[in-house]
Amino acid sequence: MMTISPITNAGSASKYFEGVSATDREIDPSTGAVRYFAESGEPPGRWRGHAASLGRPGGDIVKAGELERLLNGQHPESGESLVQTQAGKSHRPGWDLTFSSPKSVSAVWAAADPELRAAIERAHEAAVQAAFDYLQANAAYTRRGKGGTELERVQLIGIEYQHSTSRAQDPHLHSHLLIANVAQRSDGTWGTLESRPMFQHRMAAGSLYQSELAARLRDMGFEIVKGRGGTFEIDGVPGDLKKLWSGRHEQMEANGATGQSREAERAFLEGRPEKGKIHRPSLFAKWGAEAAAHGLDPVKIRTELMRGRIQSAEPLEWAQIRERLTADRSTFRREDVIRQVATASYGQYSAQQLQALVDAALTQSESGFVRLGSDDRGEFYTTVEHLEREKRMLSAMGRLAASTTHAADVRAVERAISKDRGGWKLSDEQAQAVRALAGGSRIATTRGAAGTGKTTSMIALKEAYESSGYKLLGATISNQAAQVLEKESGITSMSVAKLLYELASAEEKSETMARMQWAEQEEAKARQAADRGEEYEPKPFPGMGVADAVFERVFPAKAKKDAITLDERTIVIVDEAGMVDTPQLAQLIEHVERSGAKIVLIGDERQIQAVGAGGGFQAARQITRQVGGDAELTEVRRQKVAWQREAAEQISLGQAREALQMYEREGRLHTADGPEEAARELVQDWIRDRLQDKAASQLIIASSHAQGAVLNHLAQETLRSHGMLGPLVAEGLSTARQGKHDLYVGDEIRFIKNAKKQGWINGDRGTVIGMGPAGQIRVRLEESGQVVEFDPRQYRHWQLAYASTAHKSQGSTVDRAYYLLSSGDHRELGYVAASRHKQDLRLYVDQSVYEAKSDRDQLIQEIARSLAKSDRKEIALSLAAKAGSDRVQDHDTGHSR
Repeated sequence: MMTISPITNAGSASKYFEGVSATDREIDPSTGAVRYFAESGEPPGRWRGHAASLGRPGGDIVKAGELERLLNGQHPESGESLVQTQAGKSHRPGWDLTFSSPKSVSAVWAAADPELRAAIERAHEAAVQAAFDYLQANAAYTRRGKGGTELERVQLIGIEYQHSTSRAQDPHLHSHLLIANVAQRSDGTWGTLESRPMFQHRMAAGSLYQSELAARLRDMGFEIVKGRGGTFEIDGVPGDLKKLWSGRHEQMEANGATGQSREAERAFLEGRPEKGKIHRPSLFAKWGAEAAAHGLDPVKIRTELMRGRIQSAEPLEWAQIRERLTADRSTFRREDVIRQVATASYGQYSAQQLQALVDAALTQSESGFVRLGSDDRGEFYTTVEHLEREKRMLSAMGRLAASTTHAADVRAVERAISKDRGGWKLSDEQAQAVRALAGGSRIATTRGAAGTGKTTSMIALKEAYESSGYKLLGATISNQAAQVLEKESGITSMSVAKLLYELASAEEKSETMARMQWAEQEEAKARQAADRGEEYEPKPFPGMGVADAVFERVFPAKAKKDAITLDERTIVIVDEAGMVDTPQLAQLIEHVERSGAKIVLIGDERQIQAVGAGGGFQAARQITRQVGGDAELTEVRRQKVAWQREAAEQISLGQAREALQMYEREGRLHTADGPEEAARELVQDWIRDRLQDKAASQLIIASSHAQGAVLNHLAQETLRSHGMLGPLVAEGLSTARQGKHDLYVGDEIRFIKNAKKQGWINGDRGTVIGMGPAGQIRVRLEESGQVVEFDPRQYRHWQLAYASTAHKSQGSTVDRAYYLLSSGDHRELGYVAASRHKQDLRLYVDQSVYEAKSDRDQLIQEIARSLAKSDRKEIALSLAAKAGSDRVQDHDTGHSR
C-alpha cells in the first residue's frame, strides 16, 4: 500500500531520516557500497527523479544536510533559495509517500536467505519506481502566470529511504519517498508543486506499486493470493507469525489511532518513540529464530512457498469491476479503473501491462465503459449499466410528474395549514411547501435547509392526505432515522433498504436474505481468521442455489400475509432523500410507478451526500420544478443566534471565509499546534460546559472515525479525571472501528450494527451499567430505558458515543456542538457540522497542517479554501451535460444519441 502525508517541518524530518540512516562518511567512495552494514543503520537516502537539475544524479547517496536544505526550498549544496514564499506563509516542505509491502512479504523477506532477501528488495525498489513513474506522468505540475492560473508539467525531485522495521522492531519492508515541494519550470525558473493531482492519483499509484511487486514475486515463484483491504499476500506464511509481527498495528489499535486519516497518522507518528539506528544483522538473526519457531525458514521458503509461477492468468470479471466503479459515484476516471483492475488481478500484470490493459478497455466499446467528457481533472467515464439505470429512472420520474391523479382535498390541505399547533401555526413558507407537496403530480420534492422545520411541514402534509383518504408510508436512510421520523411525524416509517426488501417479490426476498446470511457468515470467518493472525478473503455469494434453500425454509405459501404493499392510495414520504443512492432511488421509483402510488422526496442537496452513487434527488427537483411540484424551505429556526444562522448558510453556499471570520470575531474559532492539542482543547471546553449546564445537550463532531476515536478516548479520560464515571467494567475491549477501549459504569456507547433479537438497532445509544455473570456488558438504552446485554467477545460493533462523525450527526439537534475541523473537510460536511446546534458552536483547527501559521487572516483563508470545496454528487447525465457532452456513445449499437 501507499500513504501520502505532508511534511510539516524540514528540520524534524531531516533529523529523523538522517538519524536512522548511513551517512556519506560510511560509504565506500570507489564502489558506493555501504561499508558498515555489519555495524548499524538503515540504507542511506538516494536521490530520485529529476535530481540532476540540482547537480545530483539519480541514485546518488544523499549527503548530510542536503535533505533539510531541499525541504526548506533551497539548493541542497549551496543553500540558495529556489522558491519565494508569500508574506505570512511558510514554505511547505513536501510530502512523504510511504510504500509498505504486505505483511507476508515482509515476513518472507525477514526469514529468507541473504540472496533471496536481496531479490525481494530489488522487486520492492522496482515497484516503488513504477509508482513514482506513474506519478511523474500524471501528477507532476506547478502553477505559473498571474494568480497561478496556468498549470505546467514539471519533473519531480525526490529522495528515497528504504526502511526495514516498524516502531516495535518487527520486520516491515517499506520505503519513504520524500517528494520535495520544488520543481524547475521549462524556462529555468523554480516553483512549488500543485499538490491536488498527487492526492488525486495516490490510490492508483499505490495499486501500481502492489501490482508490480506482486508480478515480480510471482515471477520468482511465489503464489500470490488476495489479502484483506484490497492488498495481496504470499501464500503459505504462517498466520501466527504474521500476528506476532503486527506489533505496530496493535500499538496503534490500542491507542485508538487506527485509520488512514492524516490526523490519526500524524498523532501516532508524533507520539512514537525515537527509533534510532538499528543493527540489521542482529535483527535478521532475531527474526530468523522467531520465524523458525513458527515453521518458516529459508529452506521452507524456497521448497514450499516458491512453487513455480502459474502461467495462466485468470480472466478479469469486467462486470464486477464496472459495478465497483459506480458503487460510490456515478462517474469515475482512469486512475479509478487502474485501482480496481489492480485489486482484481494482483500478480498477473506488471504496472506497465496493467495501464495498457486499462487504456485498451476505456477505448473499446464492448468493454462497457462510456466516456462522458472532461474537466479540469481530466476525462471521466461511466458504465453502460449505470447510464441505462439513470435513463430509466429519469423517464419514470417524468411520467410520474406528468400524472396529476394524487391531489389532496384542497379543504383538507388548508385545514392542516391553518391548524393551531399549541400557540403557533405554519409559516407562509411552510404553508407553500405543503400546498406544493399535496398537489396532483405523483412525484413532488422539497429542499429543506437544516433547521427549517421540515418535520412540521410533514405533519401537516400527513394530516391533509389522511383526511383525503390516503395512507402514508415513511422511508429514510437508516433504521434509527426512521424511528425518529415516525416518532416526530406520526408516519409509519422504515429504512429505504427495508422498504425495498418488503416490496420485493418472495423470490427476491429469498435471495436478499440468502445474501445477508452469506455475508454475515463470511464476515465471521474473516474475523475468526484475523483473531488467529491469518488472512481470509470473504467469498462472493455463490448464487441462487443458496437462495432457493432459504426460500423453501423462510417463504412458504403464507409469506405474503403481512407484506407491505403500495397502491394508488399510498403516499411514500422519503426523508433525507439526498442521501439515498441512485440504485435504491431508481428501484423505489419503479415500485411507485408500477403500483400507482405517489412519492414525495424531502432532502437537502447541500448536506452530506449518498454513500453510493448519488444525484437522484437533484435530478428529481429539476423535473418537479417544471410542474410546480417543488418547494424550498429556507427560514432557519434551529440556531437561536442570528450570526450563527448566517454563518451556516455561508458555508452551504461555499463562502466559508466569511463564515470563519464570523467565528473568529466572536472568539469561537480555536487553533492549536498539532492534532492532539486541538482535540484536547475541544474536550476541555466540552467538559467545562457540561459541568456548568448539565441539562444542555452536547455533541462533539469529528470528520472521520479515526478522529472520533481520539476524541472519544479523550472525553472518557476527562470524565474519569472529574470523577464522573464509575468503576471499571472491562478493559481492552476490541471494537470494529475504533480500536480498543476500556469501559466504565456510566460510559455512553453507541451500537453501530443491528441486533434486533438482542434489542437494539444501528445508531441506538445507551449507558453502561455493569457486567453480567457471564461477562456480558449491560447497557440501558437511552430512548426506551430497556436494559440490554452483549458479549464483547462476539459483538464488536459498538463505540464510545461522546463524539460522532458529521455523517452520523446529520438529522441531529443539540444545544451545543463542538466541531474538530480537518483539512480534508468539504462544504457539505462543514454545513452539517455547523447546523446541528441551537445555542452555540465552537470550531477547533490543527493549524500545523497549513502553510499560513503565523498570519491569522491568511490561515483563515487557507482553511476556507478547503471548506469551500464541494463534494456534491450528481448523476452521470448531468455531469456529461455540464462538460458540454451532449453525445453519449451507445456502446451496444455504436450509434450516438
